[in-house]
Amino acid sequence: MQNPRLIIETVGTISKKEDLVFFENPKNILAFETAQAYPGYNGVVPQDYDPNSLFLITKERYLTEKIFKVSQKIRSNVEFSFSAAFAIVHYQNREYPAIRLKGLKNYSFMSELLNAYVEEGVLFEKAKSVKEFNTLLHVTKEFHLEPMENGCYKDLADDQMFYFEIPEDLSWERFEKIITEIKYNSKDINFDAALSLIYRVQGIVYAVRIYKKSLTFVELGEIKERFFKLL
Repeated sequence: MQNPRLIIETVGTISKKEDLVFFENPKNILAFETAQAYPGYNGVVPQDYDPNSLFLITKERYLTEKIFKVSQKIRSNVEFSFSAAFAIVHYQNREYPAIRLKGLKNYSFMSELLNAYVEEGVLFEKAKSVKEFNTLLHVTKEFHLEPMENGCYKDLADDQMFYFEIPEDLSWERFEKIITEIKYNSKDINFDAALSLIYRVQGIVYAVRIYKKSLTFVELGEIKERFFKLL
């Protein structure tokens, strides 16, 4: 009998740098959107990608569980789709808690969506003038993964993304230095990378998330091999 396909549904975090710009909205709250989909990737992002993730800055740091529960309730009551996660946005030496939204294809729904969050007790910071800035983001999100060989995973929510396990928790500075060195010495491999942490029953899995259009398992293995040589 063929072994059943193993699917992992869990939560974890993604850490990466993004360029953020102020997002004008009907409720005049402090919100940002990403200026580009994958700033570390110099290729052509597929046309069916919506490049904008939105970050709605909240007045307080709500529990991740609350953000998930409230967002799930709102999704069941509206006629449009979106995904939500808890996030931390670093700006001017402060950490701002936020709700990260993706998959909201029509911004005309923003007023309804913001009202729904407020009705569920979520309070947002008021808008203020902010220029474009580059920042480190931490997002706590759901993962839908399929294990592959050699400690690699395929992202079932996005077929352009893959992960490979690393043996230790890295600081962002060390991770960024390794990725920069790989790219500088590997003109043939173009990709965007993020630092990941995935919760599994046997323990926390530290991983690197790789985005590349039409990434092959061979290319993923090459990136992983070069990464491990620099650890």
